[in-house]
Amino acid sequence: MNFEEELLNRFHVFFNNVDLSSTYKPVFLKSIMDLSDFGKPGVVGSQWVEKVGNQLKVDLNFVVIRYAKYYWDMYYKFNLRQSHTPQDVNIHKFFGDKQDPHKPPTLTDLAEEKYETLRKEMISKSIKPQVLKRLNNDLCLYQIINGKNYILFDHNIIEFLKKYKGILIPAINFITTRYLEKINSSPRIAEKVLGKIPRSFLKPDEKKIIMKYHDSCFYCGKIEQDYAFDHVIPFDYIYQTDLFNMVPACTSCNGSKSNRLSTREFFNKVLERNKKIKELKDYSASWYENLYDKCKLEYHKGSFFSV
Repeated sequence: MNFEEELLNRFHVFFNNVDLSSTYKPVFLKSIMDLSDFGKPGVVGSQWVEKVGNQLKVDLNFVVIRYAKYYWDMYYKFNLRQSHTPQDVNIHKFFGDKQDPHKPPTLTDLAEEKYETLRKEMISKSIKPQVLKRLNNDLCLYQIINGKNYILFDHNIIEFLKKYKGILIPAINFITTRYLEKINSSPRIAEKVLGKIPRSFLKPDEKKIIMKYHDSCFYCGKIEQDYAFDHVIPFDYIYQTDLFNMVPACTSCNGSKSNRLSTREFFNKVLERNKKIKELKDYSASWYENLYDKCKLEYHKGSFFSV
């Protein structure tokens, strides 16, 4: 068995037999996949990767910005649990409640000096104790240098990642999604893990349908010339834009509601409104109520939106 066949076999065993207790392993594995693009322009964090002979010397800062980005989005945008243990993974404590949940930092932001302390903490208190050795025990991808914050990759490993990136990343996303679905009932987890689904909007004819049943802001009753169209159950939970969950909102209400869940009083009004809309597809009131209740338990943080 040559090197490539041996490594393919290791990945086959990992993807089919790994017993996850959290998402640490697949997220760390996904975080190193950008090494396959080393040398190309525009790869964020390239300053932390150095070619040394037949190896790549990779400072863990290169990995941690990707690792942090995943968890930041999953925590603040989607509020998905990442472990079946009662306390969940410890990664969330590094972000704190002071951060703006609706504007998570970009990968480029996380590489900046202002996040240096966060990166150091996540490397020393999450990556090194939680996943670095454990993933390597499964796949033997890199060399760990005791006491150092860098790892070494042989050239043939990097070439392997380049060749099979198109297969490995979907496989990583799949085992991550499969695990998250066991411990979360949030809808459309696969798209949330993928992280590349753009926010969707109503079409002009759909807006007209909504406005047939409303002549003012759904929340405060204010009349405006133009309205925003608000997701009653927040978009970052439901992850879709459909007539049954959309209402017109004035500028003030749309801004102050942001990504909060509406009160039950408002939700009940939407349920009544939906009984009149003949154009609804793939909709049931009981399913929608169940979704609201799950959102309240799993996603909702802080106060409900009311006026």
